[in-house]
Amino acid sequence: MRIFRNKKDPPFVIIKNEGNKSSAEGWLVDVWNDLRSQLRFTFKFYQPSRRNANANRTKVSVQELSSGRAEVILTPAVPTLGNFHLAEFTYPVATLRLRFLIHRSSTVSGIGQFVHPFSPFLWYSVVGLTTFSALLMGTAYTLARRIGLETQEAPIFELRESFLIIFSTLLQQGTDSSPSSLSGRIILWCSYTFGVVIYTAYSAALISKLAVREVDFPFHSLDQMLASNYRPIVVRDSVLHYLIKEGETGNWKSLRERKPSVKLVGDVSEAIDELMRSNERLALLEAHERFGPLVQQSPHDCELLVMPGHELLPVTLMLQKSSPFKKAFDQLLLRMLETGRLSRARQRWLFLVDEDPCPLDSTLPSFALKHVTLPFLIFLAGIASSFLIFIIEILVHCAKRK
Repeated sequence: MRIFRNKKDPPFVIIKNEGNKSSAEGWLVDVWNDLRSQLRFTFKFYQPSRRNANANRTKVSVQELSSGRAEVILTPAVPTLGNFHLAEFTYPVATLRLRFLIHRSSTVSGIGQFVHPFSPFLWYSVVGLTTFSALLMGTAYTLARRIGLETQEAPIFELRESFLIIFSTLLQQGTDSSPSSLSGRIILWCSYTFGVVIYTAYSAALISKLAVREVDFPFHSLDQMLASNYRPIVVRDSVLHYLIKEGETGNWKSLRERKPSVKLVGDVSEAIDELMRSNERLALLEAHERFGPLVQQSPHDCELLVMPGHELLPVTLMLQKSSPFKKAFDQLLLRMLETGRLSRARQRWLFLVDEDPCPLDSTLPSFALKHVTLPFLIFLAGIASSFLIFIIEILVHCAKRK
């Protein structure tokens, strides 16, 4: 059996040259060696000629198969509508998880950071209720002085001073004076309690927001990326590069035709370096298993962000059309999947990465009114009871004067 292999496609096929001899290793080579040991066939590797080394890899592979020079292509292949009728494809050897990798944007300090911990409606509710209580305190105190319920020599809680005192309770600032009437004391006590709870809630939300870096994901899928102003990066002559070049419909065709166009790089390391130093909005599209280990290494650790969500890409071997080996390969690949041998090869060469070692970034939600309903209810109940007690105090005072 003659096996056509590309010169380089790490970690799938890695060619090592030592003097006049060359050897192959890699993830697909391990899978191929397992197939050979089970089916016990002989084979011979050969590489593309210099004339075809820089040509379209998929077209060269199909030419090698159709001409009869090769029976198997030892390179990751992805079945598409454009090549499905040209060759046979084995059972998927693995499924790659495509992810976008972008540079983490730093949080910009601004007034929004100090407004966001509370929702707009909650801000309006706090200001409205505090203003209402200040008006009520000032009005009740003025009326109480006129009828003799408040007996201080100098007026303390008139309307102007009431606003200063009530709003100061939100900042945990007290006063040396207090109303004589029970209704006034209730309003002031409820203001202090309300201020402590609101101040504590705001402080907790603000500290959490400043301590945890906020991430506003610019997109969550390939469809959304196409509509964004990010420019995708793809490794040249990779499976994804082939899909973009040969895609007849769907997102792959859209990637090929969109502006700004896809940026091609030599390998994953070069792509990551480009993300780190470029001022352009770039997004690397690659299998998470391939760039994961590089992202976790200094100086890239926690400077790059793996976008949530992923698309699956099946990887297979390409055979001659109507190949007699397809059924045997499919059966053995299924057996290797069931026994875990495919998983072991994947972990060795694709560096399976499931967890992001960087601190979890999140967009912290704003506190809403529902989160602090209790202090509002206590304050309103205090105001209502204070109003009733104030009416009772007026009636009692009028009765005593008679």
